Amino acid sequence: QGQIVLFPLILIGFIQYKRDKILRSGLLTWFLVLFVMTAVFPFAGSRGGFFHSGAALQPVLWVLAAVGMDRFIDWGIENRNWKADQAHPTLVTGFLVILLGVTVFVHNDRVLGKYPEDIQWNRSYLAAVEVDRKLEQMNISRHQLVMINNPPGLYIASRRPSLTIPSGGMDEVIEAAGDSGAEILILEKNHPESLDFIYKNPGQYGGLKLIETVDGIQYYKILPEGDQ
Repeated sequence: QGQIVLFPLILIGFIQYKRDKILRSGLLTWFLVLFVMTAVFPFAGSRGGFFHSGAALQPVLWVLAAVGMDRFIDWGIENRNWKADQAHPTLVTGFLVILLGVTVFVHNDRVLGKYPEDIQWNRSYLAAVEVDRKLEQMNISRHQLVMINNPPGLYIASRRPSLTIPSGGMDEVIEAAGDSGAEILILEKNHPESLDFIYKNPGQYGGLKLIETVDGIQYYKILPEGDQ
């Protein structure tokens, strides 16, 4: 949340204004988000829940980073004989260049990818379009709920409603399907770790019956309780 390099500056900024009521409220909110996404919603995703939710407090962290930068430069002027007219533009520009470099690296890696003609950013959308097309070929109507790793992505690509795969084993998947009425489970390369054995060894597992595997994506029929 502090892009790593900003963390020390954020810490300095917090120490500088630790008695500020607004800042304390922001810190309390940050800890509440950490608690909620850890204890109340522990299965939201090992890489997503807290860090995505914490983005709501990003402006507070950025302000603290700016405060921390000023305090750090002031310390250098007082204790290391830095020249103010040189320290401010040099260090601020240096940090901006570092952040710009990190941003460019992430953008190239996650948005553009290795091949300009095949933009990485589009792959998730195109994959969801293919999933929907395959479901239509299997005569799975849009009224039949499916479980998939990225329900919002599938909905954006096809307007097909779906549910996220719970972060648990097969028993949790079957239980969630029974509660929600989901009929199809779609396992992609990016799937819960607890279902890795099923993904690597496709077949029939109690309440799951493999329908077909296409381009590394497995389509399972979630069997009613009486058919398991």
